[in-house]
Amino acid sequence: MRNRADRESHALKPAQIANLKAAERHAEKIGLPFTRMISIHWQAAGVPVAGMAKATYRYADLLTKALARHGSRMAWLWTHENVPGNGHDKGGHCHLLALFAC
Repeated sequence: MRNRADRESHALKPAQIANLKAAERHAEKIGLPFTRMISIHWQAAGVPVAGMAKATYRYADLLTKALARHGSRMAWLWTHENVPGNGHDKGGHCHLLALFAC
């Protein structure tokens, strides 16, 4: 399924969970198991929910290229959340799982 800025969901579907698990197994198999979690609070950075997918892709792309310049590889996957309500408005944010390998 392609990511779109206007796509909204309220829970991961079984197929999406299976895809995340498959990505984790693949990363482990190629020697890049996920060992880091990066959280990015896009709303606090002034990025609207509609721009989070593009911003996250750009962040991961720049990080991957920077690591490559230093001889490292990176495997990653990410998910977005937008959690309003209950007085705990976190707003749009991203959780990125990654491994940086030399």
